[in-house]
Amino acid sequence: MDAHADGFRDLAELHDRLRFHYPDIGPADDVTIVHFRLAERKA
Repeated sequence: MDAHADGFRDLAELHDRLRFHYPDIGPADDVTIVHFRLAERKA
């Protein structure tokens, strides 16, 4: 589950944090989840 992978206890906590940052977000709105990975720096 994406909520757990991002460090949230559950989906409800993720929704709460999304509403904090995006107060106009609704339950039917689409979201895109982006994952980043640090790349090795080459000298």
